[in-house]
Amino acid sequence: MTVFTPNKKDNFNIYIGALVLALILVSGLWLYTYNLKVTVLHNISGVELELQRTRVVNAEMKNNLYSLLNPAEISIMAEARGLVKDSNPEFIQVAQR
Repeated sequence: MTVFTPNKKDNFNIYIGALVLALILVSGLWLYTYNLKVTVLHNISGVELELQRTRVVNAEMKNNLYSLLNPAEISIMAEARGLVKDSNPEFIQVAQR
């Protein structure tokens, strides 16, 4: 004689359904976090490239500044403008209260 137990089969289907649902949720969460990781890595590489460009521009600006502040260049610019080096400069003094 065969005894049917539909209640046990229904419980088994519920467990399988819950496992499939959990698998789908975990897969979706994994995909979401993977996409976030890829986006962050892409943004980091863009920022690194921009940082490198900024460093190059900064080095060029420093080079220009140092060439302008070179004592030989300063004396050449002073002579071109007719300036004379004062051996005894007098400074303005302001009395403080």
